[in-house]
Order: sequence, then C-alpha cells, then structure tokens
Amino acid sequence: MLDVFFGERETGRLQRLPYLGYLVLFGVAFIAIALGSVLVIAGAEAIVGGDLQAAQKMLTERFGILAVIAAVLIGLVLFFVHLNLMGKRIRDIGLPAGRTLLAIVIVSILLPLAISEFVSLDASKIASKGFSSLIWFALLLIPSNSFSRQG
Repeated sequence: MLDVFFGERETGRLQRLPYLGYLVLFGVAFIAIALGSVLVIAGAEAIVGGDLQAAQKMLTERFGILAVIAAVLIGLVLFFVHLNLMGKRIRDIGLPAGRTLLAIVIVSILLPLAISEFVSLDASKIASKGFSSLIWFALLLIPSNSFSRQG
C-alpha cells in the first residue's frame, strides 16, 4: 500500500477500480488526521476547564511552531500522495502524467481567479468544485490505454 502511495512515481499505473479504492483509503486517512486534530483541541479544552481561548493559548505556548511545521509537512505529504495517485491513473489512461498534472493544477488555481472577475465568489467556488469533480469522474470513467498510441 505504501508503495502505491509513495512509490513508482515515474512508471506506476493504476486501473479504475484500484484507483477508486486507494482514493477511498486516502480519504479515510485524511478524515482520521482531521479528527485527531479536533480531538487534541477538545482534550486541551477539557484540561483547561472548557475555555476554548485558554486551550488555544495553552496549545500555542507548548506546541506553537512545532504544530505549524507538523501541519505543513502533513499537508505536503497528503498533496504528494494525491498527485501520485492521479499521476498513476493518468499514465494508465495513456496520457503523460507530468504535463497533465501540471495543467490540472494550473487550471485549478487560475479558474477561480478568472471567474471571480466576472461573477460572485460563490460562483467561482462552484466552478472550481465543478472542475475538480469533472477531473475525478474522468479519471474514474475513462478506460485504461484510451489515449495511448497504437503502433
């Protein structure tokens, strides 16, 4: 499993059903990390007698910069795993993974910025989510080797 998440960055491939399974597993890990963070804050709040402000102050004093570094590292690892899974699926479809991922990331960043010039911020967020959903469905529905060059 770790090899799928972190290994075979240049040559790995994932078919549709394994891709879906690993995405679900990735989602469960993401939720577990988020719930763990909430439990730490709730535990600190219980220790200081139910005062959320005091709990945040206590956590900041004890773990301030360490918590920020850990959060950034965890975020980078999760981002890498997600891109690695997408890259493997894109490669299985028959497209070049690096350029395709770069295009997806650029469009994901620029789409909300471009749309927000003309419509409300909410519509911009909807367009961004729509693009992400379109990519997700495309990766799940396009069969293997659909875009590979045949002899």
